[in-house]
Amino acid sequence: NVDNTGGVELVGGSYEDAAGNSGGGSVDTADIDTKNPTSEITFNRVLLNSVNNTTTVTIKFSEDPVGFVEEDLIVSNGTLSDFTGQDTIWTAKFQANSNITGVGTVQLPDGSYTDHINFQNPGVGSVGSIAIDTLNPTANVALDAEDLSDGSNSTTLTITFSEVPFGFDPNSDLEVTGGTLGTGSFNDAELVWTATYTATDGIDVTGSVSLASARYTDAAGNDGVGDSDTV
Repeated sequence: NVDNTGGVELVGGSYEDAAGNSGGGSVDTADIDTKNPTSEITFNRVLLNSVNNTTTVTIKFSEDPVGFVEEDLIVSNGTLSDFTGQDTIWTAKFQANSNITGVGTVQLPDGSYTDHINFQNPGVGSVGSIAIDTLNPTANVALDAEDLSDGSNSTTLTITFSEVPFGFDPNSDLEVTGGTLGTGSFNDAELVWTATYTATDGIDVTGSVSLASARYTDAAGNDGVGDSDTV
């Protein structure tokens, strides 16, 4: 684990011949490099979502790598493009796969490159990772009743979300026809919002409640998918 000059010296006067004459000294040196080159892989972002699903990945080497090519890199949950670099800094664009929640990685295995040609010490690999959430949250809008009448003019509206909805405002995000909604409530544990739908008196129509897409997001900022139901 050194990169230096090694040597062996015989000190003058440290020996003599049979007649008692002091011997002369001598020295010789050799270049030594037993230090394995290292690498570090980093991402420019900490999270990718469906809106911002690309980032720059940087591979930094301690020495100019010999034999390093793009095919040496092992990529999970994404793809690489625009691979370029020189000397000790190399970069590429990482694009996360769609509709997944997990971790993206770029790995350089040990021994996939060496340092300069004279020594060819195997390089130490590394791995970089980034959080990925490109899965759009969904909502299921359901009216319990199939029909309403004068004798039974109200029913329960249930909206079940796949993830906690951020930015959801029932007063502005829900489009209601043929009736009105009462004050709703949200069950955090079950991710369910409920309210009472009451039909307008004196009409004969199809009522509906609709939640448009992109009116809410998940924690990662992915736009939510809408839904609707009729009665």
